[in-house]
Amino acid sequence: MGDKKKKAQMFVKLVSAAGTGFFYVKRKPRQFTEKLEFRKYDPKVNRHVLFTEAKMKHSTTNDLKIKPAFVLRQAPSVIKKALGRVITR
Repeated sequence: MGDKKKKAQMFVKLVSAAGTGFFYVKRKPRQFTEKLEFRKYDPKVNRHVLFTEAKMKHSTTNDLKIKPAFVLRQAPSVIKKALGRVITR
């Protein structure tokens, strides 16, 4: 079993400096060690603000699956719609 190759680029989260919680996701080369900073639009404050790089949670395929607790909290009509999509595929 060999070592896993690391991809040349990774995804980073750019978080608004206005503190609204709004963020963008961008690709960044692994060799680029400096933190990214962009001046981008934040729709929650309706202006351009500074966005700085923050760590992004790594998602796995297990995170993408529907969790039972999530399904139980949904309305019956939402559950029927979701089941209909799964059954018809």
